[in-house]
Amino acid sequence: MKKLLIAFLILFAWVSISFAAGTVVPSIGDEQDGSITVTLVCTSDGSGVISDTDFAGPGTDLTKNLHGYYLYEVKVVPGATGPKDDSDLYIKDANGIDLLGGTGVNRIDETTNSHFQPPFYSRINSTLTLDVDNNDVDSSTYTITLVFAK
Repeated sequence: MKKLLIAFLILFAWVSISFAAGTVVPSIGDEQDGSITVTLVCTSDGSGVISDTDFAGPGTDLTKNLHGYYLYEVKVVPGATGPKDDSDLYIKDANGIDLLGGTGVNRIDETTNSHFQPPFYSRINSTLTLDVDNNDVDSSTYTITLVFAK
């Protein structure tokens, strides 16, 4: 019985670690001069991963709807434990299209702030999903700020 209990505890610990997904805490600012700012505070899990996260649109935690706005600019600021240099950032619509047009590739760094604009302005008409790839730093933190304009 004791061996069974130990095996169960080891399995439970492995599953908890293996399927941890990090966290993304979204918040939205008030509309000012025709723009809205969305802040995404990200903390990766023990292997550097955050799950793809829907953050705007029907059924999400944001209190305002961004439909009809355009993604205008992006800022990335690493936290105390920064992510891996050259991690990739994608903001995808419901069809999986990257609204950053690839300009988010290699934009998340361990110590360097990043500020850029997408190469085109796509009108927001669906749920948006944050997708961060190629980070493997345990419990890394960073903040992504998105400015949407009309």
